[in-house]
Amino acid sequence: MEPRIQYAKTADGVSIAFTTLGRGNPPLVVTPFNPLFNLQLVQQIPWWRRWNERLAEKRMVVRYDARGSGLSDRNFTTFEPDDLSQDLAAVVDHLRLEKFSLLARVHLGPPAVAYAIAHPERVSRLVLWNSYAGGADYWAVPQNRAYQAMRQAGEWQIYTEAVSRLFLGTPELGALIRESTTPELYGAFLDATAGFDVNHLLPKVRCPTLVLHMSAVALTTLDISRALASHISGARLVVVEGGFEGAPDAMAEAIGEFLGEGEPAAAPLPSGTAVILFADIVDSTALTERMGDADFRDKARGLDGALRAIIRDAGLTVEEFLESL
Repeated sequence: MEPRIQYAKTADGVSIAFTTLGRGNPPLVVTPFNPLFNLQLVQQIPWWRRWNERLAEKRMVVRYDARGSGLSDRNFTTFEPDDLSQDLAAVVDHLRLEKFSLLARVHLGPPAVAYAIAHPERVSRLVLWNSYAGGADYWAVPQNRAYQAMRQAGEWQIYTEAVSRLFLGTPELGALIRESTTPELYGAFLDATAGFDVNHLLPKVRCPTLVLHMSAVALTTLDISRALASHISGARLVVVEGGFEGAPDAMAEAIGEFLGEGEPAAAPLPSGTAVILFADIVDSTALTERMGDADFRDKARGLDGALRAIIRDAGLTVEEFLESL
């Protein structure tokens, strides 16, 4: 089923395309993976569609296209963190979300961190997926520099097919990626990410945070994810192994557990002495025959009430009461 596309307007006048799936609170807002993707593209990828549906099983999931990509406006060339934070703000303000969890992926992690710090009353939980604190760390990865050189050489088709293999496990979706943005806009976006740096903000993150590292997405190294988690107080690091077919289910499970959907913890067993009281009515069969069923049951219930009153007067409680009346 194709998502119903809606639009929100940013403070600087950019139209941002978004869609919602599922119901339930608090909502989960998911930032774009990066400008090579769009809301309609991911619906054509079976494992990604399954990922979205898994996330939306118990909550409303909000997804949107970043400025310069997908179905959002493309008539500008600036991609500073404040600009990208405006995209997020426009969507959550349009939907009037007072409180929500936030899942930010790769390059949208730094703007999400800045937003969470600026709006602690709205972001209840933060998930950072294969993200980083500083763009310099991302671009220090040899593979990322190699892909950047390919793009800068003007090999847009080869580049998108290579990235499609990297992101999606197949090169066949390169054409769909090319429909999501232009070489110029994507180049401007990547150039801007080199200056992203929220290292100084990480100690200020107050909401519970999960740093999720998917090994199949070879964009950021595990060392980068570890460093990100280590500088956020109380952050949890989860590493998901496996390829693109199995990893989304494992990731959805990890996110669901972090958001509070895991199996509830068993209640602690009470300490102290337990008392089992057994009470029986002598000659109940004969009494029933003499009094009749209705009257006998009334008397038995009266006895039950009297016993409970005595137990309460002794300062005790009745945890369970079994009867065979």
